Amino acid sequence: MSRRALLSLFGLLFLAFVALMVGISHWPGQAKWDLTEGKLHTLTDGSKSILGSLTSPVLVEVYFSDQASEELPAIRFFARRVEGLLEEMSRASNGAVSIEWKDPQPFSEIEDQALLAGLTG
Repeated sequence: MSRRALLSLFGLLFLAFVALMVGISHWPGQAKWDLTEGKLHTLTDGSKSILGSLTSPVLVEVYFSDQASEELPAIRFFARRVEGLLEEMSRASNGAVSIEWKDPQPFSEIEDQALLAGLTG
């Protein structure tokens, strides 16, 4: 096989790969694989069943201070895991579960709401 034919073949394979990746990224079902040990980001069948059977909307309010966690990478990492789990729950509920993230800035109305809910910094 000539060098030109080989380069053309690799170019064609690369274009096919890019087209496949773009197609998958726009797929409505969003294919997803959980490669973590212990399947940390995968809901159990029972959880999926309960979430799929919800008949009324559920709002989950999450209070997370971006400013207060600035120097705490472990807390930020944990918050990303919680966010991933909540998004997975929302998908499994077919939109019945919605998540609202609130950043309680000092002396703000959101901070007052968090305090009324019994949360402290």
